[in-house]
This record gives sequence, C-alpha cells and structure tokens, in this order.
Amino acid sequence: MLKLLSPIFRKIIIWKFPRLLRDCARVFGYNNNFTIGGITYKTDPCSVGRTPLGELTAGGAIQMIKERGLRNLRVLDIACGVGTIGLTIYTKLKEDSVIKEVVFADINIFNLNSLRRTLAINNLSDLEGKCFHIYLSDALKHIPKTEKFDIVVSNPPNFFIQDFLNIEMSGSTLGRYSRDWSFHKSVYGEVHEYLTTQGEVWFLENSEAIKENEAKFLIEENPNLTCEIKPASRERRSLYWTVTKKK
Repeated sequence: MLKLLSPIFRKIIIWKFPRLLRDCARVFGYNNNFTIGGITYKTDPCSVGRTPLGELTAGGAIQMIKERGLRNLRVLDIACGVGTIGLTIYTKLKEDSVIKEVVFADINIFNLNSLRRTLAINNLSDLEGKCFHIYLSDALKHIPKTEKFDIVVSNPPNFFIQDFLNIEMSGSTLGRYSRDWSFHKSVYGEVHEYLTTQGEVWFLENSEAIKENEAKFLIEENPNLTCEIKPASRERRSLYWTVTKKK
C-alpha cells in the first residue's frame, strides 16, 4: 500500500507514525514499567529520560569505578531523568562500600515522582534521606554548595538548539536538547564548588551533537577545571567521555 503513496508522504508515515504511537500510548495510560539491572521502574507518562544511553552511561561509569578501585563514593546523577544511571550504579556496586550515597537531581518534577515510585515498588523508599537524596534542581542551581561529590555523572542533553519553538518535541526527544548549551555552561560554571578534592565529572557525550574539541573548550572556559577526552564505545564511535577534574 505504501507504494501507492508519494515518496514524501511515505517518509512522513514511516518516520512519524511510530513516534505518534509511542506518544499516544504514554498519554492514554500504556504501561510504562520496565526493568534495568534488577530494578523495576514505574514511570509517569510525562517523565522523560529513558534512553539506551542511560544504561550505557551507567555501564561505563561502573567499569571506570572498578578499573580504578574507587570506594566510599558519593555520586551525583545530574539530569537524572527517571534515575536509571544512579540506581544502576548503586545496585551493581552497593556491596563492599564502593557506593556510599547517590544523589539524584532533575528539573522535571515528573521524573522525580517516577523515581520515588520506582523506589517504592522496589522496597527502597526507606533509603531516601540515607543512601539516596533527591533534588528538584535546574542543573546545580538548587543543590546546596555544602554538598560534595566524588563523581558527578550524566548523559546530558547535548544537542544544541537555539529556539525550542522551531522544533517538534515529544517525551522521547525532549531530554536530548539543550538551548545554547545552557545546561553544560551552568554545570561547568560552578561544579568545581561541588567536587571533593579528588572529585570528577563524567559526562557521556555524542560527537554528532558536540565535537570533542568543542566540549573540552566549553569545560575549560572555567579556569578551575581541566578535561580529558576518553573513548566510550567501540560499537558507537560517536560516543565519548569527558572526564573533568579540578586543577
């Protein structure tokens, strides 16, 4: 039947229809539960941030922690979405005092509601205020500077956009975009005040969105920071880590 349609109309159907189905499913109450790393997530239809890159970010962070033998870590999962990165790191490394606490921060209240429901259905609610702490925050702006972290980790919104009015958004794409790199500029402008002496920032970036030299320049505009670029995935060569430390 598609052969009877014009090429342009075929492209519209092929590319837009799956997204339309996904968004309709979210609006009309489709079961948004999923399981990653032994944790079952119960997500709100208005929450964003569940992508395969979240799992990849957690896996890469776990590997770096193990390779370096790091222990007793306070981890900040910033722009945490529904919490897949922080919760995966915690569940995989909670033994042997590797992870001490995980702090979650996001600007989207629906994401944090989803995170709290996830904690509840996995019998982890009692850990909030102990091993887990949650902040509703635009980047670092609403996190007290008394908080100090050994690792700040994220798969941040890294596709540059100047005007949100000129692009079609959906729940599956909203978390990918950053207006004028505002998230990166905000985080890297003050993150040195949140790091422990040996603390680091690990962001999984995409060279299709921001080139390695652009990311390094943006980070090192803060004279208190230095950045090293590391490859992230043999299968997806566009992905790389920025590993940022205090000078």
